Amino acid sequence: MLKISNLQPLTPYRITKGSSDHTFSVDDVIWISENGDINSVQGGGWITPSECQKESLDFECVEAPDYEVFKINNIEIYQQKEQQIELY
Repeated sequence: MLKISNLQPLTPYRITKGSSDHTFSVDDVIWISENGDINSVQGGGWITPSECQKESLDFECVEAPDYEVFKINNIEIYQQKEQQIELY
């Protein structure tokens, strides 16, 4: 399990243990911007860690291989990866 200090920019993560104040919940998908903001797919926005309480940042997560994040010019975009179907 990863904590906020171990997260890499532009890598999607899935919350496995929600934050104490419920800002982040289990199964939320997040990513860290290059400027350090935490973006939330489900929340549709971001928070700046230096401007929030520590109870918002005590979540744990793992990489979310079913999502990807792209930076195009100054815009960050996320999308869910298409599932590959195997035919037998």
